[in-house]
Amino acid sequence: FIKKNESIDSNLFVGSRLIEFYSKCGNLDDASHVLGDYDIPDVVLWTTLVTGYQQNGEPDEALDTFSRMVMVGGLTPDPIVLVSVVTACAQLLDLNAGKSVHGFMIRKKFGGLSLLNALLHFYAKSGSVKAGANLFSVMEEKDVISWGSMISCYAYNGYARHALELFDEMMVRGVEPNSVVVISALQACEAAHDVELGKKLHKLAVHQGFELDVMVATALIDMYMSCASPDDAVELFGRMVEKDAFSWSAILCGCV
Repeated sequence: FIKKNESIDSNLFVGSRLIEFYSKCGNLDDASHVLGDYDIPDVVLWTTLVTGYQQNGEPDEALDTFSRMVMVGGLTPDPIVLVSVVTACAQLLDLNAGKSVHGFMIRKKFGGLSLLNALLHFYAKSGSVKAGANLFSVMEEKDVISWGSMISCYAYNGYARHALELFDEMMVRGVEPNSVVVISALQACEAAHDVELGKKLHKLAVHQGFELDVMVATALIDMYMSCASPDDAVELFGRMVEKDAFSWSAILCGCV
């Protein structure tokens, strides 16, 4: 229908929605063909396709499409497309590409919480603790995702005490943690063998209502087992309504 209606086909908004539709259906070849039907370079169309590749687990194609957008299309990227590009860099653990995007952001004075959080997540996954900490320190605005990303960056890269200190600072500042942040803090407790703080986090999880969330409960079991408190782990495991392979593995390996 759209192909037969010239007035609709010329509408870039319709084109972007088509690309989004095909991307969500996993038909990325069709999404790419839609982009080729338009002679007018448009940031929205390219951005939608880059995001489609990234969200469908094809980060290589996302970066390649982004490169064509800039080099062939002659378009200047905006913060929206850069969120998908940084996320693709994180999926590929491509440190050089991620740092290049960060440098571009600085030159263009691009900011925005979503983009900065994506960059924090990238540095956490790539093990660039110093770069992540430097970015976090200069962020004027931070939300729970920002704090969680930096705590994860420390916890996953061998800086357990830094992670726990940052978690304490977050609580002092009145930022309410979500389950993801609690899991990262529990993993830091496990690494630091800090069962007392781990128990405080357990109480917090109970208060927040996600103690029996399978991922939180599994992190708690891991923490208790690593801190030589198997009775607490077994008691929690017995109360779990839902158990998956990871929770069973946590309790079995802990007992062994």
